[in-house]
Amino acid sequence: GPCEAKLRITKVEDTRNLKRKVLVDRAKNLLKTLLKTEIPESKEISEMVRDEVKTAEIVEYGPDRLSAGPAVDKSNEIIFVEGRADVVNLLKNDITNVIAIGGAKVTRTIIEVSKKKEVTAFLDGDRGGDIILNELVQSGVDIDFVCRAPQGLEVEERTRKEIIKYLRNRVPFEQSGKGPRGGGATE
Repeated sequence: GPCEAKLRITKVEDTRNLKRKVLVDRAKNLLKTLLKTEIPESKEISEMVRDEVKTAEIVEYGPDRLSAGPAVDKSNEIIFVEGRADVVNLLKNDITNVIAIGGAKVTRTIIEVSKKKEVTAFLDGDRGGDIILNELVQSGVDIDFVCRAPQGLEVEERTRKEIIKYLRNRVPFEQSGKGPRGGGATE
């Protein structure tokens, strides 16, 4: 109001440190509570979040904007798979040097990448896989290894253990016979 007043500063205090301490203490209490009362649903939620983060790593590669893992540029070895769903499954299983061919029509990006890196073609165990392999060969793609899912099965439905097994059993392209079952398709 319209009154005269005298003002004297007796103490200057930085309240930011006090606020930080309150926040840290609250976070500690929340974490302790979470650890004590963790229920199976929490583990499921954290796995879902982890899977979502891995699939969020999908990138678009090259001028053709093909679905790929984040390590395609960095890795000397890459894995060609048929489509985006295969890329997603391999990313969920911590295989990040993967790129989708994007169907039977082989793009310029696929041809160029195959000339620069060691390529494993990891295809479904069906007629579509046969068609794509033939199309890759006819387009001049430089394939080093071939790996196939078993007859009638798809890469996108395989578990981590199965994927690793098939990739370990890959065969050099020359030995694959370029046929329907070339490249470790036996189970």
